[in-house]
Amino acid sequence: MIRRMRGSGTILTLIVSGFIVLVSAIILAVCLGVIALHEARSGADLAAISAAQAAVDSNLTASESMVCAEAGIGAPPPLSIESCSMTIVGVHVAVTVTVAAPFPWRIPGLPVEVAATSHAGNLP
Repeated sequence: MIRRMRGSGTILTLIVSGFIVLVSAIILAVCLGVIALHEARSGADLAAISAAQAAVDSNLTASESMVCAEAGIGAPPPLSIESCSMTIVGVHVAVTVTVAAPFPWRIPGLPVEVAATSHAGNLP
């Protein structure tokens, strides 16, 4: 009876090892997605603040395209500006910027990029 079970430990070890590798890869993919989301959020904040500062520096006479160009300069290199809008009411300005960050891995079922939106300024 003992001779029939020879080698079963090797198969069991391979199955458990494969399961551990699979779970580790899934956890790593989730962690990389969280990092990309944080990068997109911080980049959107930087771009919105940069754009709002450009609007204020021009005494609120800057065009929306100029302010959005400044937002593109404020975003770190791997990020891309998806949308940008500026609202001026009296002496108050608000800038909304949406930024996309590339997802580090190309895995079926996961997004290619993650996006975040940020607002700078206040309206009455």
